[in-house]
Amino acid sequence: SHPCQNLENEAILDLGSGLAVDSFIAAHRVGKGGKVTGLDLSKNEVKHATTRAKARGLEDYVSFVNADMEKMPFDAD
Repeated sequence: SHPCQNLENEAILDLGSGLAVDSFIAAHRVGKGGKVTGLDLSKNEVKHATTRAKARGLEDYVSFVNADMEKMPFDAD
């Protein structure tokens, strides 16, 4: 089986998430027990993606961060 087939309850980081198309696909794969974080340099893209996540009822496990992927604001863990 392909390693990406079972992503239930996993945490996914979507770099350059834009309008969140891939983040929403990932959300479907990880389910409510997982977490998807989209990161994008554009504040407008992050704002729009956040609005789209809320409209889909995904805000509990899908979020977006405005940051540069070369200076990610996350711990190493």
